[in-house]
Amino acid sequence: MIAPHGAQTARRVQATVWRTNRRRLVGPPRPLAPSSPVRLQQRRNYSSHTDAELARAFRVLAHPLRISALRAFAVSDEPLAAADVAFMEREDIPAATMRHHLQLLAEAGLLRPVGPRSHGTPGRPALRYLLTDLGTEVLPLLHSAAATARPRSRARSV
Repeated sequence: MIAPHGAQTARRVQATVWRTNRRRLVGPPRPLAPSSPVRLQQRRNYSSHTDAELARAFRVLAHPLRISALRAFAVSDEPLAAADVAFMEREDIPAATMRHHLQLLAEAGLLRPVGPRSHGTPGRPALRYLLTDLGTEVLPLLHSAAATARPRSRARSV
């Protein structure tokens, strides 16, 4: 029978042998390289915007319709109304729905209203919007995130 002190020594020796063998098989630990899922082409200076403003902007952009609406403003040089954006995206989206989404984008600071469009038509005047500086700075991030996103693979049903 081995004494308790001898059992502890045997375990230590065995642990040392395992560590030594593992180092021989695996090799010395390698330094970890920093990795990031999205790499931007150039560094942007976001110091003009607070973290709270950026968080609110990205929270609003969680809806895909708002992202596509923001991209519609990127291609247009003139102010757009809700009906214009709805027509550019999909014709089956009501202007009232698009107006709601544009209002949320404006509250988040991505768009700014420039005033009503007057065509002499009856009804509620159509507010027109333009991109703000924050909206312009967020667009390249959306583009790079969409470029790195992989399409989901659909599971086949048997």
